[in-house]
Amino acid sequence: MPDITKGHSFSSGDSCTAAKLNSLVDDAVINDDAIGADKLAANAVTNAKVSSSAAIAHSKLADLGAAGELLVGNTDKVATSVALSGDITTVSAAGLVTIADDAITTAKILDDNVTADKLANTAVTAGSYTNTSLTVDAQGRLTAASEKSRTGEVLQIVYADITGAGSEITSGTMVDVTGFTATITPTSAASTILVQCMITAGAASGNAAAYGLTEKIGSGSAVQIGSATDPGGDSRRYGLAAMGQSPGSQTLATTLLQYKASPATTSATVYQLTVSCRTNAGSHSFYLNRPSSNDDDDVSVIGASTITLTEVAG
Repeated sequence: MPDITKGHSFSSGDSCTAAKLNSLVDDAVINDDAIGADKLAANAVTNAKVSSSAAIAHSKLADLGAAGELLVGNTDKVATSVALSGDITTVSAAGLVTIADDAITTAKILDDNVTADKLANTAVTAGSYTNTSLTVDAQGRLTAASEKSRTGEVLQIVYADITGAGSEITSGTMVDVTGFTATITPTSAASTILVQCMITAGAASGNAAAYGLTEKIGSGSAVQIGSATDPGGDSRRYGLAAMGQSPGSQTLATTLLQYKASPATTSATVYQLTVSCRTNAGSHSFYLNRPSSNDDDDVSVIGASTITLTEVAG
C-alpha cells in the first residue's frame, strides 16, 4: 500500500482538466500507519508534538538500570536511573520500602513516641518488689531484680518512756503495771518481736518482786507469755525478770527484762509489763519509778522506765 492516497485518479479516456490536476495533489492524503521510524528525522518528535492525552505506556520507556532503581534528574537535568542508598536501601517490585539497619537515629525519633510496647523485654519479671537487689546496665536499663532475704533485719522500732511515780502494788500474783505498755503492728507474720523493758522501781527494805509480760493480739485477750509460775515451790515468785530484796526504803533498783516473742500476726499487738510481789513474809509492796518512802527531800530520787519493741524479720 502506498504511503499517500492521491486526490484524483485518472482513468482511460478521462479528460484532463486543471481542477483534476489540482485535486491530484491538493486532496492527496497520507495513509494511516504510513509514517515509520525510518521516515522521521532525528529530533523531529518534540515535546510539543506529544499530546497531553497521549497516555504513553510505561512499556514504551527504556528499562531502568536494575530492579528497584529510581529515575532521578542528574546535574544536566536528565532523568537517570540510580540505585537507592542512605536510610532506604531497597524498593521491591511490589513497592515495599526497606529501611536500612541502624538508620533510625535519636534525631529521627519524635519526642515521647517510644512507648512501652516498643521497648525490648529484659530478663526482669514484671511485678512489685519491696526489698530488692537490682542490676542496672550502662544504658540505665534494669536487667535483673530479685527479692533479697531480710532475715535478721530490723523492720521497725517502737519506743516509749514511762515517767512519773507509780501507785503502790501489793499483789502476790501477776498484775498489770499501769502505763507500762506499748503497741506494735508487725509488717510480717514471720517476724519476731524483741521486747525490752528497763524497769526502775523501789520497795521497802527486804521486799522483792518478779516481772512478767502479757501479749494481746488484735481484739483478743491478754495472755501471760514466758514463765510466770514457780517450777520450784509455791513460796517463790517466778517471772521473766526479778528485783531482789531492796536494801532500804529510799533505794531504787533498775532491772532489764528482755523477751523474744513470736506473735505470728500482722495485727496490732500490745505488750504489758506485769508484776508480782513477795508475800511469804507478810505484805510487800512495789513502786514504779520511786522508792517506797517517796519523801520530798534531797535524799529521795525519782526514776524513769522504758519499753522498746523491735520487729526483726524472720
